[in-house]
Amino acid sequence: MALVICNECGAKVSDKASVCPQCGAPITVTVSDEFGTLHIEWEGKWMAMDTTVDLLINGQSVGKYSFKEGFSVDIPIPSKETEVTVKCGFRTAKHTFTFEPHQDYTCSLAYSRLTGGLGFEVTDEDGNVTSDHLSFIMGLLCAIFPIFGFIYAFYVKKDKPAVFPTAIITAACGFFLGFLFLMILGFPFFMALLASLGAGGLFAVICVIQNLLSIEII
Repeated sequence: MALVICNECGAKVSDKASVCPQCGAPITVTVSDEFGTLHIEWEGKWMAMDTTVDLLINGQSVGKYSFKEGFSVDIPIPSKETEVTVKCGFRTAKHTFTFEPHQDYTCSLAYSRLTGGLGFEVTDEDGNVTSDHLSFIMGLLCAIFPIFGFIYAFYVKKDKPAVFPTAIITAACGFFLGFLFLMILGFPFFMALLASLGAGGLFAVICVIQNLLSIEII
């Protein structure tokens, strides 16, 4: 069974239904025979606080689901160029896929605990895969700034032993906050980036400026 969207209330309705079971409005959406079905699936992942996954096709909401429990839904492909959007908490992943006529596709949603990024993997009937994992790469930025803090800490350990504990603590705080924001609370990468930068990276940046200008800041 494929699902269509009621034009009146936005509820998910079987493409076989004549009226919407939620509001009673007639279902006038015609499913084109030119394109197949897009099967969208998300296996679910444990998170300290569950959040809602809002799935949109070409800007229209298909439904809202649990991040923890996952979901599986079949959607008639509306057009050759179809935009798939997933909103989860503060995160949004969006990609426009090109679908060929008379083919069914499977879209698997992906989530990286390492980076907190969302992505897509679309597989056609022949097994060809189209991926969009750019947000995974962006999430790696969250670790860069605290790493600079650790490097600097060991760099100055011999010449400035008093600075070493502070550098280690601030860099460690950056990693901790990035981990907390991304993997436990499920915040987007840019918020974790700000947290890690504020705790670990800012200290490292100050220290680099200090060395470049040969001034005693810390």
